[in-house]
Amino acid sequence: MFGVEIAGSPAVWRERHLQLSLRQNGRTLMVKGWQFAERAGEFVPGMPVDVVLSFESDDYSMQRGYPGWSAILKDVRPAAV
Repeated sequence: MFGVEIAGSPAVWRERHLQLSLRQNGRTLMVKGWQFAERAGEFVPGMPVDVVLSFESDDYSMQRGYPGWSAILKDVRPAAV
């Protein structure tokens, strides 16, 4: 796990999934959270969190001119202080 900050409000799509922006050291990364929609209320902009991510090949995005990979949220918890 590594610590980051929630950079914006989460977006729920297809009623089950979540798109979330995370920030660390001035850089922002958009992540997908499969089956995380029910947890959307936990993600408050500016909140520090610890996350576990994986990176997957993403042909759909690549066909649309985006990088050919996606960051996938695997686990998240409030950051330990």
